[in-house]
Amino acid sequence: MDDLTWDGYINARDLGGLPTPLSGTGLTVAGRVARDPRRERLTAAGWQAAHAWGLTSVVDLRCAYEIGPGEDDPEVPAEALAGIAIVNAPTEDQDDAEFMRVCVPILDSREYWAHNWRLQPHLVRGALEAIASSRPGTLVH
Repeated sequence: MDDLTWDGYINARDLGGLPTPLSGTGLTVAGRVARDPRRERLTAAGWQAAHAWGLTSVVDLRCAYEIGPGEDDPEVPAEALAGIAIVNAPTEDQDDAEFMRVCVPILDSREYWAHNWRLQPHLVRGALEAIASSRPGTLVH
């Protein structure tokens, strides 16, 4: 798993090189899927570096109300995102009272995903299907 140097990000990673018994090589393939924080943090130079890595699509796992530029996010010209498919595939429905009761207290723990899968499997599956159907060069956040 390699760190990606994309201006505006401090924590982007190519997920290639992770162990898996399903790939035939025992490792995930580099240049296929990367993970990152909010795409709104990328500068124009960061988007250029992402294009150079091979970025073709973004699968955004956030709820609709979480998406959009924040006060301190850089302004980026629309052409910086040219040719990149952006898919919103949220893994949470925060209008679900049981989800909020069970999952919110454990959002940053390993236990979260087991409950998220149990309570909202259609959303988790939708997100996984969006990632699986995207072209190589997918950024997930």
